[in-house]
Amino acid sequence: MPRAAVFKLTYLGTDITNEINPLTLQIAYTDNLEGEADDLAIALLNSDLRWLDTWLPAEGDRVALELGYEGEARLGPVQFEVDEPEWSGMPDGFKLQAQAVPLTSSLRERRSQAYENTTLRAIASRIAEKHGLELVGEIPNIRFKRLSQSEQTDLEFLRETAAEYGLLFKIEGTTRLVFFQESDLEAAAPVLTVKRTEMANYRLRRSASGTYKAATVSYQNAESGEFIEVTIDLNGAEVPKPKDGQEGAIASESILRIRERVESRAQARLKAVAALKRANSARVELDFEAEGNVLFAAGSCFTLEGFKRLDGKYLLSRVRHQLDKGRGYRCSVEARKVEG
Repeated sequence: MPRAAVFKLTYLGTDITNEINPLTLQIAYTDNLEGEADDLAIALLNSDLRWLDTWLPAEGDRVALELGYEGEARLGPVQFEVDEPEWSGMPDGFKLQAQAVPLTSSLRERRSQAYENTTLRAIASRIAEKHGLELVGEIPNIRFKRLSQSEQTDLEFLRETAAEYGLLFKIEGTTRLVFFQESDLEAAAPVLTVKRTEMANYRLRRSASGTYKAATVSYQNAESGEFIEVTIDLNGAEVPKPKDGQEGAIASESILRIRERVESRAQARLKAVAALKRANSARVELDFEAEGNVLFAAGSCFTLEGFKRLDGKYLLSRVRHQLDKGRGYRCSVEARKVEG
């Protein structure tokens, strides 16, 4: 007997599952590792116009979703805030749309400011406190004499700065600012195995370019004026800059060159390691659709089988959990191979 997919939806603290279950056409929850906020979209019938009357949603209303199979562990509850409800017809329909990022005006505001004599963790803590978020996760001790935010939202500025040092973050459940070390995610044990025969469809691609053997960061020391280059190889070791043609030299086309401001050799090393890993990380990418599985979560790893020499460990970067009246519970997945 096939498993029965179920969901639970709580709106402003009240369980409304039984009321909306007969009206629900589709539930789609997208779990993103980085770059975009997690989001929720629920398509509903609105023949009695309740979503224009007594159930008219307000921006910022809190919604919590659980999803899975009857009698099994479920995904969630995942918290969201309503942002852009949408009505359509005919027939009359309603789409409840929500995001995991709190919908405060301060988070959307673009601003310019300077941070002086501080660390990345202190900056993240300051931004989290300003927006009522709990800061979670380990952040390396990266110190700055001066760092400028220029006409960016706080999250844009923080995301850009963190990425330069191999760090990712996302807002979970509208209340937590969670940091990840990308290398830690890749090192984690796989949570499940996915076989080619379990996929409804797939697209697997390998990039022919962008595979570098080293990265060079060039910067000018602000105090001495000395122009310095730091070259890091695939093992994270600093190597002297070789001349082309020398025995053991790394060909110039295999070196990723980064020209941006840093304040120390330590910063240059961190930036080189992160940039090299980022440039090489998307070489093998996989998209597929399969039966719904609550273990699929952005930031988790799985083992891929059935693709011969491209089998191995993959990191989930985006998962769309979708429950349809007709098709049941399905997952659309984006992932990349963990090299080495």
